Amino acid sequence: FARPADREAVMGNSRQRGAENLGCIIGLAILAIVLVLGVKFLPLRLAVAEFEDRCAELAEQASLPRYDDKYIREQLLFEAQNQHLPLKPEALKIWRSGQEIFIEANYVVKVDLLVTTYDWPVEHKINRTLF
Repeated sequence: FARPADREAVMGNSRQRGAENLGCIIGLAILAIVLVLGVKFLPLRLAVAEFEDRCAELAEQASLPRYDDKYIREQLLFEAQNQHLPLKPEALKIWRSGQEIFIEANYVVKVDLLVTTYDWPVEHKINRTLF
């Protein structure tokens, strides 16, 4: 068996050779990947959430006199354009059934990830009761 003093000498040599730098490099690489993904996805996620909030807001106001389907469509297309979302007019559906309004929007957000492009399919389905 090796004496404790011999073990310390062996371990001290491995530390001096930089054997533990690999863990640091891997950690930094993972941190860099997380930062890049955060910088790419966070603004898009916020834009999608703001658009969905606007859909819900307009659906809740749909029973007011000037909030007909045409007005809501114009407002949502304008909001999508402001948020730089690739929503096409034919992918936005608005209809009423009895005492409810339905809004559906489908589009694909392209996320540039430096080495590849990720297609993020987004689907909004809003259903509100009219008062």
